Amino acid sequence: MDQEVINFIEARVVRFNERRLDKLRGYNLRSLIRKKNPYLSPAKNIRTFEELARSMLDAALSSSEETMFGEVLEDVALLVASKYRGAWKSTASGIDLEFDLDTARVLISVKSGPAWGNSQQVKRMIANFNAAEKVLRQGGRVNHVRRINGCCYGYDPKQFHDGYEKICGQAFWELVSGDVAFHVWLVQPICEAAKRRSEEFVSSYYAVVNSVAKDLGNSFGTAGEIEWERISVECNAPRATQKASR
Repeated sequence: MDQEVINFIEARVVRFNERRLDKLRGYNLRSLIRKKNPYLSPAKNIRTFEELARSMLDAALSSSEETMFGEVLEDVALLVASKYRGAWKSTASGIDLEFDLDTARVLISVKSGPAWGNSQQVKRMIANFNAAEKVLRQGGRVNHVRRINGCCYGYDPKQFHDGYEKICGQAFWELVSGDVAFHVWLVQPICEAAKRRSEEFVSSYYAVVNSVAKDLGNSFGTAGEIEWERISVECNAPRATQKASR
C-alpha cells in the first residue's frame, strides 16, 4: 500500500470520527427515546438510569456508525480500484466503477457488507447491470462482462447468483487491488487515524450518558426506580404529545 492510499484512508477515517462526534453531541433524551423499544430494556433486566442511558445511546450510535463507515469503505474501494486496476467511475446508473481485467469488462456495484438490501433492491441492481451491459455490447466495446456486487467486508459462501457475482471481504479487496493481503493492510491506517480524536469522543460520550441518565431519573423515576410503564407510554405516544419532547 503506497502513501497516497494511506493518506486517503486516514483522512476519511478522521472525517468519519468528526461526523461521529457531531452525531454524539446531538443526542439527548428526546432524540433517543423516540427510537427506543420500550420492552427490550426491561427484558434485559436493566436496573439503573445510567445503564439505560448507555443502552439507548449505544444502539443509536451503532446504527448511524454502520452507515457512515460503510461510506468510508466504499470511497476507499473506489480509490484503490482506480489506482491499482485503472478503474474509472461508471456513467451507468447504479454501477460504481468499471475496469478491464484479463478479457472481461468488470462492472462493480459496491456495498459495505453482504446483507445490504432486500429482494427489490437486488432486482434493481440486476436491472442496472442489464442496462449497463446492453450499452456496452451495443457499442461493440466488449465481448465479456462480469457483473459484480462487491462487498467491503464479510463473507458469502455463494459467489454466483442469478444475474451477478457476489464477492465479499478478502476476495473483494484482492479483486480491486491485486493484493491477496490488502484486507489485512487496510487495518493499520484505520487504527492510526482513529487514535487522533478518541479521547475527545470518550469525554463527550460520558457527558451525554450522564445528562441522559439525569433526565431519565427526573422524568421516569420514583425513589430511584425506573418506571417502565411510563416509559412505554412515552415511547408509544404520538410524537406531538411526548413528554420528552417538551
